[in-house]
Amino acid sequence: MNIRTFSSIFLAGTISSHAAITTITTSVPTSLDFFSDGTGDYFGIVRSVSGGTGTLEPSGLTFTSNTAISPIVGSLTGRDHDDGDAGKSPQLTALWSLALPGGANPGTGFSNINFTATLAAKANGWDNSTGDIDNIIFELLLNGSVVAIRAFQPTGAFGVQDTSLALDTNNDGVGDGLAISQTGTGFTITNSGGSTINSLQIRGMFTSNDGEAAYWVSRNLSGDYDMVPEPSSAFLLGLGSLCLLARRSRITVNS
Repeated sequence: MNIRTFSSIFLAGTISSHAAITTITTSVPTSLDFFSDGTGDYFGIVRSVSGGTGTLEPSGLTFTSNTAISPIVGSLTGRDHDDGDAGKSPQLTALWSLALPGGANPGTGFSNINFTATLAAKANGWDNSTGDIDNIIFELLLNGSVVAIRAFQPTGAFGVQDTSLALDTNNDGVGDGLAISQTGTGFTITNSGGSTINSLQIRGMFTSNDGEAAYWVSRNLSGDYDMVPEPSSAFLLGLGSLCLLARRSRITVNS
């Protein structure tokens, strides 16, 4: 007998479990990736925000958002990743993991996997020029292997600066699909998974080197899982089922 439960994690790291089973879930960027240099560069989880000015987790550093609306508390936000060094645009990474309860045991696995997100990006600040290609890319990893990608690229051709951001539908490095608005655009990544999936992660990769290239992303990663009960639990469940059937039989006979 299998017990099916459902678990999800918000990108802020809040765990939501709909069963009496605790999942251990990690949410990063690592502390090395949280920064704000006070001159327009920042990257991290939003701790608080008011009127466009906020603080980042876990450092408490302040930032001023350049998106049309303020980032949502708990979202990942970033802007201009050269960190004060003109011409340098490092790629920053965030990784969200959803863990199987009790570890990766045989007979367990994720199914009905969903990453539902809202991405907001400032218009006219995304460059597609040589040595300065800005983009935002999300990868779904199952057992450590990439199985799905959503790449949001500048809408201008190579060599063009100061364009907007959109989904790259044909993997040519130019955004030609779903446009990302300044107030937030929703998108999803789904996968059927299976009984052998014991590692479920979303990796976000963010590159921007322009004061206008601000963004934030929020929402959650979720998946169903099957867990085979321990022998004692299975015995109690089976005993309960037998008692229920016996009770139903008595009701049927006496009615």
